[in-house]
Amino acid sequence: METASEKKKLKRLKLMDAGYDLFITKGINNTVIDDIVKKAGVAKGTFYLYFKDKYDLVNQITLHKSLFVIREALGELEERRKQEAMDFEKEILFFIDYLVEFFQGHKDMLKLIRKNFSAKLLCGDSISDPDLQKAVDAFTQNFMNKGETLQQAQQTLYIIVAMVGSVCCDAILEEEPYSLSQIKPTLYFLIRKLLC
Repeated sequence: METASEKKKLKRLKLMDAGYDLFITKGINNTVIDDIVKKAGVAKGTFYLYFKDKYDLVNQITLHKSLFVIREALGELEERRKQEAMDFEKEILFFIDYLVEFFQGHKDMLKLIRKNFSAKLLCGDSISDPDLQKAVDAFTQNFMNKGETLQQAQQTLYIIVAMVGSVCCDAILEEEPYSLSQIKPTLYFLIRKLLC
């Protein structure tokens, strides 16, 4: 039997799934809350228990999807570490390459999160996922080992992930001003420079 807490989580998840589906098919501007609650099979009042408005829902979906992508990338990185020894640069480039390939294969998700890919999930004291915190601490420590302060290390990680999200959005969705194949070598070159 489901507890009240489990039922609430399920309703919130149904709303997020319905919103995601509608936002990627109809667009954010063409989706109204009535569409979302109808698709989720919940009452309109239930929507407002979890979200202020549809833009709050978009933000929550963006955070949720971004965390999913980052967790996936970190999981793949962990598997690769078991197979081969990797230095810090190789780890970062593997992580970034995973993000780029993921976005290339999930254009619908990229359309929704656009340039709002939540690199901020990797920064500061707002990390709620222990595995994510462990990975961020490891990346941050590597930057600090290269002489950066904690704040500089956190900012460097943020800049790298935000840059990748923004470049992927333009290159994959619009192919402007450059396609992914055109911009990828320069993107990786700049990331390597940031790692020095």
